[in-house]
Amino acid sequence: MINFKHALQSRDFLKLWGGQIISGLGDRLEQMGIIALFTAAGYHSVTAAMALIAVLVIAPHMLISPIAGWVVDRVDRRYVMIASDLVRAVIVMTLPFTFPRYGETAVYASVLLLGLMAGFFNPAKSALIPRLVPDRALQAANGLSATTNIIATMIGSFIGGHLAHSMGVDQGRSPVPFFLLDMASYFVSAGLLWRIVVDSRPQREQPAGAVNANHKKILPFIAAKQGILAMLFTASLFWAVAAAAYSAINSFAYVRFGGGVAGIGNMQAALGLGMLLGAVIAGRRVTAVEAFARHIWPVLLGVALTAVVLAGSYQFYLSLLVVMLLGALGAVVLVLVDTGLQRTTPDELRGRVFGIKEQLTSMTFVIPSLVFYFDPAIDAHLEKILYGCAALLVVTACWFLVQSWVRILEANHIADWGNKWLNRLDGLNRLLCRRFHRLQHEELLLPKTGGALVVANHVSGLDPLLMIAASPRPLRFMIAQEEYDRWWLKWLFKAIGCIPVGRESNPRGALKAVRQALEAGEVVALFPYGGIHLDHEPPVALKRGVMLMAEMTGVPVCPLRVEGVRGQGKTVSAVFLRSRARIFPFHPLYYKDHEPEGFLRELGRILSGK
Repeated sequence: MINFKHALQSRDFLKLWGGQIISGLGDRLEQMGIIALFTAAGYHSVTAAMALIAVLVIAPHMLISPIAGWVVDRVDRRYVMIASDLVRAVIVMTLPFTFPRYGETAVYASVLLLGLMAGFFNPAKSALIPRLVPDRALQAANGLSATTNIIATMIGSFIGGHLAHSMGVDQGRSPVPFFLLDMASYFVSAGLLWRIVVDSRPQREQPAGAVNANHKKILPFIAAKQGILAMLFTASLFWAVAAAAYSAINSFAYVRFGGGVAGIGNMQAALGLGMLLGAVIAGRRVTAVEAFARHIWPVLLGVALTAVVLAGSYQFYLSLLVVMLLGALGAVVLVLVDTGLQRTTPDELRGRVFGIKEQLTSMTFVIPSLVFYFDPAIDAHLEKILYGCAALLVVTACWFLVQSWVRILEANHIADWGNKWLNRLDGLNRLLCRRFHRLQHEELLLPKTGGALVVANHVSGLDPLLMIAASPRPLRFMIAQEEYDRWWLKWLFKAIGCIPVGRESNPRGALKAVRQALEAGEVVALFPYGGIHLDHEPPVALKRGVMLMAEMTGVPVCPLRVEGVRGQGKTVSAVFLRSRARIFPFHPLYYKDHEPEGFLRELGRILSGK
């Protein structure tokens, strides 16, 4: 909870957060009053009406957000937010006068204008938060900021739904008190923003290590900066799913469970409570930008599973729990995306990056919401729509899972094989040997550059993987021709430069390839026993090819001894039997320092462990 402590110690952040909670409460009270109005008017589909209101709130962002982002990066962000709040207060102030005359048209017009002002407010808020709290508390601050509408949804929806019913608004009485409360909430928010003392003007200086923040090249910046496109895509996908989930929640409460406006209030309160819990959980940790893919894929899978359960749930209280879980997972997504964008983007570009984010997310939210509005039978289709959303989330989660694994493999590879996919396989092999086979070894005594021969005892098919995992340089193995010709592995053997040698045929071609590799400065590995040989078996003579190569090239011969392999004597199955593998390196041998037979005897003694 230390991150929350640092965020809450900022009085300026508290003013921003408190103002947004108050204005959000006013919005939710007004929204529940509007729902009650449509109920009293016998509207043909409350689901469709709420979808239209959501469209009118979000649609202006598609047009205004890029302009708003440009403004936010040039004007004091505090002034942008204050102006937005004051204009919204005036818009709501007119409703008591326009509603009696124009009815629902006045409601729709005011909602559209409120969405227009929110298009300026939201990028300014997201761009300003990193200036109000220390970096270590940024994720916690975003978690708290995400609770702005969450707390409003939880409290305002619950109170508003029951208050609208008790005041008889759903029976045709005036909703004017709800409009007046919303107006007052905007004035309070503007007053709190006015008292913020931190300099909220855009900063032109770039943070250390930031990508060139040329203000004329925002799109190239987004394309070049690793991770931003993935975060923007995630946010867009999330809001497309949110449009379906939001309509489903309202529909199920009103139609499936027959709860009326109070039932919708209960559902949205559960959604808000879940988002509050999710925001708190997400804010407790500090997530590195580089780990976004690793953290987001399980959350997306959780959202998909929750959507499936919600679609098939016909128990009201079970649905409340599922909606709460859906809200919690959704809040985690929002916090991770916003924090990632804030940490990745220089201050002078944040307004435009978040403006583009608002534009994309509004588009993906509005399009399905419009479909829901124009389909009079949408309530019957929402179950299938949720299943489709779940399938899309699963595909996206799998993509992020692959990306996270790719990054893990890239971080664990050591030897440079000259190919990114081979380097990733190198990382995979090292993880397999270290984690599964519990490989331990001292540093191999290989030269930093130049050719070398690596020789080892051969007890199983796992040995080459262990040797590669222990080596800081790529190893080219001499391999039996029949092993090399396995159709399902030949592509790999060829890619890593294995040199095939026939057991019965003349080995001159293979020895020539080995000599060329050594003279080119590569490291060649081989098993001089010629095959698997266990310690308890009768001694066998070493193949003389290793002595011949050492004599012809003068390269060092680096002996290794492999121990602790569980699947001794096995080839393929040894890879899948968990071991406690050990590799013991020995000082290099040089042919010139020994007599021919003495060289082989010394090498045999080392490899046999005697």
